[in-house]
Amino acid sequence: MANQRNYEVTNQLLLDSAKTAFLANGFKDTKLRDICRQANLTTGAFYKHFKSKDELLEKLVAPFLEELQASYLNQINPAIANMTAANLSELFLTKILNMDDLIHQIYQNPEIAELLLFKTNGSKYNNLAELITKFFADNIIRAIEAMLDQGFLAANFELNRRQIHFLVYSNTATFYDILKHSYSETETISLYQNLCNFNYYGWLDFLGIKK
Repeated sequence: MANQRNYEVTNQLLLDSAKTAFLANGFKDTKLRDICRQANLTTGAFYKHFKSKDELLEKLVAPFLEELQASYLNQINPAIANMTAANLSELFLTKILNMDDLIHQIYQNPEIAELLLFKTNGSKYNNLAELITKFFADNIIRAIEAMLDQGFLAANFELNRRQIHFLVYSNTATFYDILKHSYSETETISLYQNLCNFNYYGWLDFLGIKK
């Protein structure tokens, strides 16, 4: 029992030290010895817990990223299931484009969010904007496919996945820029809502949906 507790304490100590080091220096420029020194542990002790610096980063940020994805899926899936011709445009704005809950989660976890969004150069999350864009583009495509299946869009509408990817990326890149400025949560939500409203009419025009 004592050994298990010591293992858990050491594991958490390494995670905390890594988070501090990554936030200060970025993932790429943080050395394992820096993490171990801050934790007052040897590299031998480190390898009893993690295979690599990459695994340590994954342990820190993957649960948060999964929470964000799950939150959006919980928002969009009921919207797709309950779309009608009458509520289509409203659902597109409030459930497909809306990110209020995700922004709130980001501000509830500021250190992990900063690490994931801005401090992961040199890791598999180096192209996070592209990964995020793919996630949202895939889900918007799911929504559009449901609209087509139910006859809500013109029969000759062409589902251009590449075009949708770039439309979503333009939104993702702007969202990143908003987050970089460290505005308050209220102002970030307001700025993003304005961005949503601006893009909303472009999406309606692109899809041929009447408001």
